[in-house]
Amino acid sequence: MKIGIAAPCDLTLLADRLETPPPVPGLGSAPVAHLVRGLLAQGHQVILYTLDFAVEEPLHLGGPDLDIHVGAFRRRHRMRDLMAAERRTVEALIRRQPADIVSAHWAYEYALGALHSGLPTSVTINDWAPAVLRLKPDAYRLGRLLLFRRVLRQASHFLAPSPYIAQKVVLATGKPCAVVGQATTLAEPSAAASRQASTCPTMLVIANGFTRLKNTSTALRAFAAVRKSLPQARLLLVGDEHQQGGKAETWAQTHRLTAGVEFLGPLPNLAVRELLHSAHLLLHPSREESFGQAVLEALAAGLPVIGGHRSGAIPWLVGDAGYLCDIDEPGTIADAAIRLLGDEALRSRLSANARARVVSSFSSAQVAEAYSAEFERILATSGRKNSI
Repeated sequence: MKIGIAAPCDLTLLADRLETPPPVPGLGSAPVAHLVRGLLAQGHQVILYTLDFAVEEPLHLGGPDLDIHVGAFRRRHRMRDLMAAERRTVEALIRRQPADIVSAHWAYEYALGALHSGLPTSVTINDWAPAVLRLKPDAYRLGRLLLFRRVLRQASHFLAPSPYIAQKVVLATGKPCAVVGQATTLAEPSAAASRQASTCPTMLVIANGFTRLKNTSTALRAFAAVRKSLPQARLLLVGDEHQQGGKAETWAQTHRLTAGVEFLGPLPNLAVRELLHSAHLLLHPSREESFGQAVLEALAAGLPVIGGHRSGAIPWLVGDAGYLCDIDEPGTIADAAIRLLGDEALRSRLSANARARVVSSFSSAQVAEAYSAEFERILATSGRKNSI
């Protein structure tokens, strides 16, 4: 099958599949790169349509059974025209090298560009715009909501990374929505096994944005309570607005909550993976998640997770690999963290559960198989045939 993927992507993760290294990194999204690799491993031809800040004219990259078309993505003022330029660019890239079917990811510029191409298109709903706007109200998210509603009206075929989102799609559109998950790679067993009990137990939070949605202020309050029982404990904060001098540190200083906290800010993927292998637990205080990529990466590293029992897809994703609690109650979070940090046997059991969960549900092969099955179904209902 000739499969098109319209999505942001971490192009560095596909470098070994190309004839020359990509001159631009792409806009991120490791799961899209893992999906591409999984589809290639199944013998499909894949065409990736993506965007990048550093591109002014369309860029083509090629490799065995893989073509990547990169278009321009504006750094500023994208929402003044509801991302019309980006939508037109995605459509033009698809028309330049059509596929049998296009898999568009996120219900915004990529999805609308793919739908306007006229090719059979599935849309993977990776977040729920009304919930995002409610928890992070600003003009940009309002524009995203308008695009999101267009996609829900225009698309015929939907996929979701989690049952949480699938249920919302069905209720909003009356159309079926299959759960396909997201893909990751399992850390080497030696990496997960090397995590030892420490006199300096370490908690890790990964969040982009110091917002009500990400809820890291509650994590900071909870950690202060953890320090009363475990004075040597550390909290590492990773992501936008969590660097030294950023919004998170400024707020923490005002509330005298900086003891034992390291504000690391945005880090390269490799550095984040190293932290996942050395920390003792991931605290994920987000109030709403359509899936939870940081949580999935933690599970792949064998890292136990504390998450919210009402935080969207988090209960389904974490399963028996962590502890679910009221993420709005610092004391409840602290109790769970103290228990996990103080019980090495419990952490080892949860670590094994985490890795088993990734193997059973979130490998590139399994996610690619789920997508392929849906593509075959969509093509069959549309009356189109595969080109290969």
